Amino acid sequence: MIVGEAADVFYLADDDVSSPSERDGVPRQAERDARMLGAALIQEAAALLEFPQAVAATGQVLMHRFFCRRSVRDYSVQKAATACLWLAAKLEEVPDVSQHPAALVHKVMLVFDRRCARRERAEERRRRREQQRQAAGAGPTA
Repeated sequence: MIVGEAADVFYLADDDVSSPSERDGVPRQAERDARMLGAALIQEAAALLEFPQAVAATGQVLMHRFFCRRSVRDYSVQKAATACLWLAAKLEEVPDVSQHPAALVHKVMLVFDRRCARRERAEERRRRREQQRQAAGAGPTA
């Protein structure tokens, strides 16, 4: 049972505690973005797998608590989110999860890969539009 130090970390103000990621040199915004990505992946995968909302919420809490003790630099957010969703499905007693864990993990990873690919394509389109705007603004003026 974890009582003293570990329990206190979850209830302190942001200014009082540096996360393991911050201690590893990860900027606070980068850690926040990684956690938000993980939470979004869990939410989308749970919806596509037709899990109850309680499973998604439980998975997100498990992932955030995991990253209170571990650095996002050391662990893949996708893999942590997958594990947390699977564990949440077991905790919330979703049928057929314990009988076919490999199938569930495979489905979740496919969802995550699609979501990440869409996110990367959107980011690339945004960068291209920004470059085009800069090139148009830098052109000759009349």
